[in-house]
Amino acid sequence: MKSIGKTQLVFLAVFIILNAGLIIAAKPEATYREAADADQYIKPAIGLIQYGAIVDADTPDIPFTFKPPLYSIFLAIPLFLFPWKIALVAVVVIQLILLYATGLMTRGLIAPFLPRLKTLAQAFVIFNPNSLITAHFTQSETLFTFFLTATLYTVILFVHKVNWKLPILTGLLAGLTALTRPMGLYAIPLFPIAFGIFGIYKPTWMNGGRGFKSKKSLFWAGLLATLIACLTISPWFLRNYLKTKTFLFASCGGVYLNDQYMELVQIGNGWSLLKVCQHREKIVQKYLESHDIKNWADLTEIEQNRILLDIFDDEILAQPASSHVKALLHSWILLYLAGGASNFKNYLGWAGESLHAFLISEKWRGCKNTWTLFLRHQLGNRAYMYTILVMATLIIAIILRLLGLFGLVFLFRREQREYGLLFVGILLFFMAIYIYLGHSRYRVPMEPILAVFAASGWYVLRNFFGQVSQKSGHPNSNST
Repeated sequence: MKSIGKTQLVFLAVFIILNAGLIIAAKPEATYREAADADQYIKPAIGLIQYGAIVDADTPDIPFTFKPPLYSIFLAIPLFLFPWKIALVAVVVIQLILLYATGLMTRGLIAPFLPRLKTLAQAFVIFNPNSLITAHFTQSETLFTFFLTATLYTVILFVHKVNWKLPILTGLLAGLTALTRPMGLYAIPLFPIAFGIFGIYKPTWMNGGRGFKSKKSLFWAGLLATLIACLTISPWFLRNYLKTKTFLFASCGGVYLNDQYMELVQIGNGWSLLKVCQHREKIVQKYLESHDIKNWADLTEIEQNRILLDIFDDEILAQPASSHVKALLHSWILLYLAGGASNFKNYLGWAGESLHAFLISEKWRGCKNTWTLFLRHQLGNRAYMYTILVMATLIIAIILRLLGLFGLVFLFRREQREYGLLFVGILLFFMAIYIYLGHSRYRVPMEPILAVFAASGWYVLRNFFGQVSQKSGHPNSNST
């Protein structure tokens, strides 16, 4: 216990020093100015402070429905208590506390089957470059990851301590997860499956070695969690219906589908981002003319959302299968291997052009050729620090994913197969949600699970090389 306490003190000291250095070295107001989609959360937060309701501060007469409210409420607290610049620092500090807490809960995800690897799994979360830099921006991923990890932790706790308060807590946390990012909504119906996975093989180590009397206990726990989650999010559904006369959770689906389409045709068809944007404008304009819609700006946010869903649902399905395959492979590569170097560059104000900006003017030439051109472009512009950071974060991501592959095999062994099914199911869920939009910050909610895989892989390799070393050090007595 003393060694664990010392380790935590060392972790905490390094964590504080590292992040304090980043905060000091950051560009002025980089937490907000360099954060993608920041206004989607900041403006409702300011609207909440100024008008006492979840509204965009620029259009207070129109109810805000684009995103669920929890992250804006989270931001509103420091924005209300402190001046702007201090409030931004406070947001970063709170999110770093949440990141560290997420690392502590990750210990609970791996503890049932590899308790000695808890510290390593925690380190893979709190010192992960991607998660670390994301916590420095006004983006909802850190809060979302905290609630998601807490939800999984309570599921695992219930498996070992059959306490019926835990599914209630699971449901509450799941509801808060959905109220932070809308994708959490789609996970709520899956809880009976998530709990039920642990009853497939009836392992005797569950519930203190006694096992469950019935698989129905797990199913009912999942159903209870789903019910509580639905109750948690229902006030937001009701509010949106009363304000708009439309039953919806968030009106960002059309924009999300629009982004999916743009990524699909850019990567799948090999177009530059500039060409994609021009083509997209033609498609939308053609739709508006065919439906006698004079001015896009006159439409409500909900009407715009419906139109975008209608347009790009058909456009995505119309693309050839080869384009889908190329775009999916590209998305998965970025999702699992992008290291967040561009976020560091933007936050610290280093020279260099992000891959996203580079692709605006460059045609996609395949993964290898595009990356070669990208690195040459950075070196040509003397963006040396950024180039080094790109390579370093890429190498870290590759090492962790390779370890994760060994961990994947380990987790599907008989003793911990239920965890393998649960964790792989979560990764597949995110891949299904993201589809073509695989980016580094979208991997942040997946990092605790990936950390468990990587730590498990380290265990496998350590044992393997330990056995090899032991055999080589103790030759057979019959050999000469």
